[in-house]
Amino acid sequence: MNTKIQLYYLRLRIKKKNIKILYTNKTLFLLFLFLLAFNYSCKKDKDLDDELDVQIPQYELTESEQEIVDELNTLVTPLLSTSPSFNNTSDLSAFDSFASASVIGLGEATHGTKEFFHMKHRIFKYFVENHGFRIFGFEADMGECIYIDRFITKGTGTIDEVMEKMHFWTWKTQEVKDLILWMKDYNIGKDESNQIHFLGVDCQYETYHLTLIEEYLNEYDDNHSEYISNIFDRLSHKSDGRANTNKDGIQERCDSIYSYFETNKNLLINKSGKFEYDIILKLVDGIRQFLEASTNNTQNLRDFYMAENTIWLTSLLGGNAKVVSWAHNGHISKNPDYTPLGSSQGYYLSQKLVNNYKVIGFSFNQGSFRAMKQNENNNHGPLTRHTISQLPLKESINYILGAIELEDFILVLSNIQVSNTLDIWLNSPHNMMKIGAIYSISHYDDYYRSCILQQHYDAIIHINQTTSAVGAI
Repeated sequence: MNTKIQLYYLRLRIKKKNIKILYTNKTLFLLFLFLLAFNYSCKKDKDLDDELDVQIPQYELTESEQEIVDELNTLVTPLLSTSPSFNNTSDLSAFDSFASASVIGLGEATHGTKEFFHMKHRIFKYFVENHGFRIFGFEADMGECIYIDRFITKGTGTIDEVMEKMHFWTWKTQEVKDLILWMKDYNIGKDESNQIHFLGVDCQYETYHLTLIEEYLNEYDDNHSEYISNIFDRLSHKSDGRANTNKDGIQERCDSIYSYFETNKNLLINKSGKFEYDIILKLVDGIRQFLEASTNNTQNLRDFYMAENTIWLTSLLGGNAKVVSWAHNGHISKNPDYTPLGSSQGYYLSQKLVNNYKVIGFSFNQGSFRAMKQNENNNHGPLTRHTISQLPLKESINYILGAIELEDFILVLSNIQVSNTLDIWLNSPHNMMKIGAIYSISHYDDYYRSCILQQHYDAIIHINQTTSAVGAI
């Protein structure tokens, strides 16, 4: 973006927010005078307005909404940067009160926004370097993440090879690649007890589970019986599809494999180490979860198992591992009514961990993101870059947050003293934009879902203008 356009956007911010500019020295004073002159000149620069097609937001707030915005202006912390490489982390100290939690959930308002992914990288890095967090628990299955973790901890494979195993297009981005590479670099020269890990908590696939289990036994148990080999063969033939799965038969075989591991636990741990033993044995449980979640149409077992698996991660690394969890806002929020079939991952975590679970959600006003295009018949179309240029729906959480003077900010919601008016707003249901894997501009209003901000989140990061994540694989 050239200098003229950058200054134009600065003019928009001044005009939109009516920001008071303070200056303390001659340089800032001269800059202030320059911006005033530029602002005046831009009033006549209709060609630039037309070229950029930028509309200056006009927020129409009720009196009570203005009171809420005025009070929120006093509570927010300026977000200094979304870049993971930005060295000044003073803004992230707003989250220091979360450091005693065993799990911190990081959400996203879409599955394809660069700034959300960058911020999650930046926050994880901060909690690793300052508060001893060791595991990133991802919204992906354990099998595919074991390959990524081996790349991070042992240098096994290449970055493209391990990312290619990820099932979801959502994570095959440059932003996630940068996160994985940073984690690998962080581990260089560190012994196993100080390394960080990338592990999965989802249960939608079991593609690599059997292969990893059998490879483990082939490497660390030369004497594993032909009986176990036969179980693997029969299991692989039975789990080819979801619809016609012989669930009871597979559960029985999983029980047999689990029992074999338990019987030979000491032998296997002595050869492989406890961490490797634990994550491979968890794959057996992952097959069970996959079967249950993919064949049960009466409960939201996926989020229940994601919570169960996240708590299990805290049992690793000597039993006191601190975990950051990566998932969509909907999953990590503490929402008891997330779907008609059940609660969210974050709700289950909050019920089990209470104050040892903290959740940071994300919000935005306008901008671009990646999502599958929703066709007229509601089928998934191609992966597309979408752009939202209109203001959020009136009275929505996004609309109120967008009216705050700061463009990008952190709003910590836990343990804050607020007025009665703001307290009512924070603890009443309002619409909040939540976009998942698919999107259609013609159904824009449908992407707003009810949210009770202070009950569902402990903090919100708001990004005014977003850009699309970049595909990397």
